[in-house]
Amino acid sequence: MKHLLIKSYRHFLLWIGLLPLAMTACLDENVSCVTDSFDTVRVNFLKLDRTNARNDTLYFESILASNGDFVDVQDTALRQIALPLNPSGDQVSFYVNWREDSGAELQTDTLVFDYSREQRLVSPECGVEQRYVELRSSYDAFDSLRIVNPEVTLFTNPNVSIYTCQYEYTNVVRARFLSINPDNNSTVSDTLIVNSITDDLGNIILDQRDTLDRVRLPVGVDRNNTTFFFEIENNEGEIVNRELNVSYFVGPVQFFDCLPQIRVNSLDVNSANYNFTDVEVEQEELNINNSRNLEIFF
Repeated sequence: MKHLLIKSYRHFLLWIGLLPLAMTACLDENVSCVTDSFDTVRVNFLKLDRTNARNDTLYFESILASNGDFVDVQDTALRQIALPLNPSGDQVSFYVNWREDSGAELQTDTLVFDYSREQRLVSPECGVEQRYVELRSSYDAFDSLRIVNPEVTLFTNPNVSIYTCQYEYTNVVRARFLSINPDNNSTVSDTLIVNSITDDLGNIILDQRDTLDRVRLPVGVDRNNTTFFFEIENNEGEIVNRELNVSYFVGPVQFFDCLPQIRVNSLDVNSANYNFTDVEVEQEELNINNSRNLEIFF
């Protein structure tokens, strides 16, 4: 008899159209609707050098999305950024204004992400969620970009790694001035009053009088030697001229997906090619990590 009453009651609810409402009322109201769905791509920055990749910090002036919205990163140094996806489309573009460091040249790059959207029923209580999968980049202007996690969730961090290269090679010879102490024949750092420095192509390196203990001398990379001409005021106030010729080897080098660089190494000087007291080579490679390449004795 009890079974018949329950069956009749269900038929009655169906007849008056209230069965869906009754079923909803029976659902568990304490169910949790926690999801790992996320709508923001996390991008981290790495710097490539000759052996590995390490964390990098870029200086952002602005990031503008294609819909005209600004990402809140203005004038900020960051190792990672979060970029919102478009919930009603399958592509989003960003225009990124950034610098390698706070004093470097401003660069403007475009970053485009494509992806697929999937709708999934979490549960009758929680409804439908939208997920972003198959993340890919159809265009970027950075040195290198790698999709680390193509599904965007709360727990995929990062989704994208962007690599900038350590452009460590330079065409600048770093030199310091030294003299010999006549009392004990020891080497001491010296300062010179230099009026001008030019090279053999007429390029002006220094055109106003300055007191220097070291100097930076850019060499030509379209040849294998450069001569520098110095006009110096000595301790007696006399103007003297000194000449220095340096030879070197120039060749291309490339690491990872970085742009090719010009490497200047095998720096050398010959006693017949300078009229300073002496010139000694300290480091043969012209590299921003080298403190000095030459020691010039006056």
